[in-house]
Amino acid sequence: MIPTNKQARRAGTMLLAALALGMSACGTDDDSAADGGLDSGADTDTGTGTDTVADAGFLPDPQRIYDDIAVLASEEYEGRMAGTAGGAKALEFVEARFQELGLVPAGDDGTFRQAFAMQGWGLTADPAVSVAGNALAYPDDFSVFEFSASADRTGEMVFAGYGISVSAYDQAQYPDCPLPASGYSDYKGVSMTGKIAVILRHGPNDDEAINKGCPAPLGLQGALWDHTVKTWVAYTRGARAVIFVNDYAEDGEHYVGGVSSSYTPPVPVVSVDRGVIEAAVPDLQAWAAAIDADLAPNPHATGVAAAVSVKGGATNVVVDNAVAAIPGADPVLKSEVVVVGAHLDHLGMSSPMCPDGLCPGADDNASGTATMLELARDVVESVITPARTIVFVGFNAEEEGLYGSTFYATAGPAYPIEDTVAMFSVDMVGMGDGEGLELYGATSATDPDASWLADIMAGAAATKGLPWQVELMAPIDASDHAPFAKVGVPAALAMSHSFEDGDHTTYHTVDDTIDDISLEVLQGSAELLWVALEPLALGTEDDYVSSAKALPPSPLRPSRLAVHRRNSLSLSR
Repeated sequence: MIPTNKQARRAGTMLLAALALGMSACGTDDDSAADGGLDSGADTDTGTGTDTVADAGFLPDPQRIYDDIAVLASEEYEGRMAGTAGGAKALEFVEARFQELGLVPAGDDGTFRQAFAMQGWGLTADPAVSVAGNALAYPDDFSVFEFSASADRTGEMVFAGYGISVSAYDQAQYPDCPLPASGYSDYKGVSMTGKIAVILRHGPNDDEAINKGCPAPLGLQGALWDHTVKTWVAYTRGARAVIFVNDYAEDGEHYVGGVSSSYTPPVPVVSVDRGVIEAAVPDLQAWAAAIDADLAPNPHATGVAAAVSVKGGATNVVVDNAVAAIPGADPVLKSEVVVVGAHLDHLGMSSPMCPDGLCPGADDNASGTATMLELARDVVESVITPARTIVFVGFNAEEEGLYGSTFYATAGPAYPIEDTVAMFSVDMVGMGDGEGLELYGATSATDPDASWLADIMAGAAATKGLPWQVELMAPIDASDHAPFAKVGVPAALAMSHSFEDGDHTTYHTVDDTIDDISLEVLQGSAELLWVALEPLALGTEDDYVSSAKALPPSPLRPSRLAVHRRNSLSLSR
């Protein structure tokens, strides 16, 4: 499939049905939770006391999940982008845990790794940039943005401020926007036709209120500072190439950047050391300071020529899934397979969606990866002996377009895909309102029996006295369950129950950190997944379906994925 960021994929329509458990519980306060990420003031009585779940048996440890999230979302892992050093560390982390738990390697040639190719971008020749006739050294003086156009361009450099364009707007609709309501354009009064745009990073005074509070082109709210948006604006004004430089709130070195893989600009895009531009354009800092002081555009033709040459294009990058198994013990059921997966990758550093630096991806999806690993540990350490075979997968390159899960489901299943009876994708299970899980794809408007996975989960939770809610959501293709569903496997995306208004403001931002991960949310997510996995592993799922079918439906709240789809970055030429 065409690689796109997850929030830009089609979210689907919401089905008006839900399962409400409506159970109360009296648990014991867990003093240690306050040290591990519970929301301030949150009730630590989450219903895991022995009085209410004495028959629940073994339950996951949310603190252990939290600790693994802290590792995966740390700076050392550099945002875990597929194909990067940080992504390799995440793969090694999952692989080492599989080995520690004594799981059976189910990847290539007796290893835990399953190699596949994803579409990437690379240079096919050394790039070249010259300013005022002086050739710059690559990569010491400049870098090339990923998915830059392959082209040779020359022209006069024009200083286009921060490269921002904001149409006239109603202040009542954008009360936090500090720019003039009459509009703002860093291209006002200057021609860009045939020129090379020189654009500062971020915005005036590095004021985040401009990025988040002002209207953006194409309705891409919150993306005004995005490199993709700025490149698109420059191109529509006639620019032949774009040179980005760090703004004066940052150091002057060039930086690695990118534009959305769904938008390949028809112009070459590079980042150049600010000092190089200042040597040719001594007034650069004064021009920038004037914008900061007056919040008024200050573009300038420089009279200085530049040349940009980039040769690159699409290429295949080989990365790996991490795949392990616990073989079933029942003579008949062991040939049937249950898959539990979570994508271990995220957006990396200085990506299009996180242009300000590291994207930790604590909720998306260190939380899912850590929970998947905890479920594997639970099977190993509990007293159950699985009748069916259970496969645990750390999918790679989900953010690039579901590459890892698509490869597994269509080309490289560890066991025959026709023997896979159920699949859960665990994705974003550490933030929310603490009420339980949303299941996407566990039901459909056309197949009344497709709610089987949700019925098992809700019925098992009810029987075991767990207080968590299971809410049915319509199928969407925004996570690693989708390729399985497309080949006929009953599959669901498990996501923590969303906030009341569906908002998840840290999604695909630098603020998706461990600070907002809640032990209470992790506990509800992991316990619901465990009580669904246990009967599927044992082949006793039919014992719980009738309990769920008696539960009344209720209207759905907005999904966080649906909300973010409306604000997502999805550009095309």
